[in-house]
Amino acid sequence: MRCCCMKPMAYDKATGAEALQRYSEYSDWISRARQQGQFVTGEDLEANRGWVLIPSGDGVDVELSASVTDDAPLSGILFIRAKDAEQAMNLAKDLPHIKHGGRVVVQKTIPTDVPPQITE
Repeated sequence: MRCCCMKPMAYDKATGAEALQRYSEYSDWISRARQQGQFVTGEDLEANRGWVLIPSGDGVDVELSASVTDDAPLSGILFIRAKDAEQAMNLAKDLPHIKHGGRVVVQKTIPTDVPPQITE
């Protein structure tokens, strides 16, 4: 259980041999997810290198940033298959990123190549 006043732990960035060990941890996690038929794809993202597009009165403002919030830059993205949110979260809980103090967001995707179903 987490108390509302607890500060989340910061991600412990690795260098040198530790970075290679972590690469192995992520590779192992991906292999397990792939064996279970859950891994789709994933990529690292350049830290602090991206753009946030924000609607403005004149159209769109562009800010150089890799995050929507100041304290949580997005560093990678993984797409998995899961039958429901519980299965997705159980898989995500084992992600090495959490063990090293990182945050993980689990979010459902919406297919963009299928028209939405209209119900009235």
